[in-house]
Formats: sequence, structure tokens, C-alpha cells
Amino acid sequence: DLTEKTKLTNALVYPNPSNGIFTVKLNSKDLNVACGVYNNLGQLVLKQELYELVNDIDMRKLDNGIYHIIVTSQGNAIIVTKIIKQ
Repeated sequence: DLTEKTKLTNALVYPNPSNGIFTVKLNSKDLNVACGVYNNLGQLVLKQELYELVNDIDMRKLDNGIYHIIVTSQGNAIIVTKIIKQ
């Protein structure tokens, strides 16, 4: 379960797999928190600033497949995981 790996960072990325909308839930609001979505070629295909404790990320315009999710806080990665968009 890929969601389990993110619990160690006190944040969750769910559901996984996703129909195109997934949620990033943080346990604290920090400044400069962003979510980057990368394809298997390592290309940034979506970036969104995270302003709330619970943030929805809309990937419905992206092709189905496996994406790498990197959530950063002030430039440091706090979550690195994969999500399946189906």
C-alpha cells in the first residue's frame, strides 16, 4: 500500500489508486508548501501550491499511469511517493 509509506512524514496522499483527483493531507500548515507531479520520464507535469491542511490535486487532464509525487516545504522534500491514476 503506497499510502502507508507517506505516514512516516506526518502527511498522507490518498486515494491510491486515484480516478484523477487525489488529496494531500498535511498535519501542519507551513509556508511555501507545494506538490509536484512527475511522469515516468521525470518531467514536471503539474505543480500546485498547498495552502490548506487538506488539499485536492486534480490530475484528470493527465493520461492514466504511474506518477511520482513530491511534496516540498521550503524547498525540502517532505513526501516522495508514487500514485496510480486510472
